Amino acid sequence: MSNSLSRCFGHFNCNGFSSRFWREANAVLKSFSALKTNTGVTLVELIVAISIIAVMAVLAIPNLRRFTEVQTLNADAGRIQTMIRQAQSNAQSGVTCASDKQIASNWKVIFYGTIGSYNFSLRGTCQDGNIDVRQVVALNNNTTPQFTTNQVVCTIPPDLQAFNLPAVPTVEFRRDLTNKWSVDYNCYSGDTELSNGSTYQINLINGLLGVSQAKNIIVNASGSVEVQ
Repeated sequence: MSNSLSRCFGHFNCNGFSSRFWREANAVLKSFSALKTNTGVTLVELIVAISIIAVMAVLAIPNLRRFTEVQTLNADAGRIQTMIRQAQSNAQSGVTCASDKQIASNWKVIFYGTIGSYNFSLRGTCQDGNIDVRQVVALNNNTTPQFTTNQVVCTIPPDLQAFNLPAVPTVEFRRDLTNKWSVDYNCYSGDTELSNGSTYQINLINGLLGVSQAKNIIVNASGSVEVQ
């Protein structure tokens, strides 16, 4: 039977079948034969493939970590900007305190914590002396805030945990009896009003990215808040 089949394939005609049929059948058989001989891989090929995957992973992981830190730093800067704008909005619209139902004297964002565990908080100063805390957000563990005013770096104390002290870094919005708005800042030495043309900057520095990748939140005397 096999010899007969071989002769049929060799002459491309057998028992009345057309040569086209046998050409197509021959092509299918050759394809099947090739498939059978190429379905396996050797141990060397497997080791080479695994090695390539391992090298690619080693190269990709640092870049992935860096990308994640950049995204987290951007998110921290955006949340601080949003909170500062919320403090400004609360002051402008006369948001009341929960304790006395009176319009708060001011609304501020304060920063406190220790290295590797910094937080920022939105709070209002109530007329009855209480503090109305509306929101507390933690910074990424690798992010350290630095505060500057008019290009002068504020001296950072070793521990900002005692957040009730007057020296805590603060951005504050308030208005007086004549509805004159002002923006105050704190550089660890008590509140100071921002004068025209001056700025208060909150620089977020990620320890893994370095100073070159720092995000800067800039507050000016008019109350505008920008992220650079």
